Amino acid sequence: MSARSTLGMLRAARLTRRQIIWFALASAILNGIITASVGAWLGQTYAKYQSRKQSIESLVHLVYERRTRAGLVVSSLRGALTLKKYATANVLMTRPTSPGTKA
Repeated sequence: MSARSTLGMLRAARLTRRQIIWFALASAILNGIITASVGAWLGQTYAKYQSRKQSIESLVHLVYERRTRAGLVVSSLRGALTLKKYATANVLMTRPTSPGTKA
């Protein structure tokens, strides 16, 4: 675009230099306000997302920790019962018989 056509457009719009400068300043201020507002909204949205994610992760860790502990308790109880069963069977097989009883 040439300088003559630009000046021609300004003359056709009947805008003064002062009006053009005020329009540019107002546009810059409005642009700054909108950018700051959108940035603040995005920051709040991201903070909420991170907070929810952290809460869910801590809940999941708690559930898995309790599940693991329950599995260990069940395993130890089953192991104790198995040992007790074998120990009882072993004692019965190796128990000496008294002279008056039949084996």
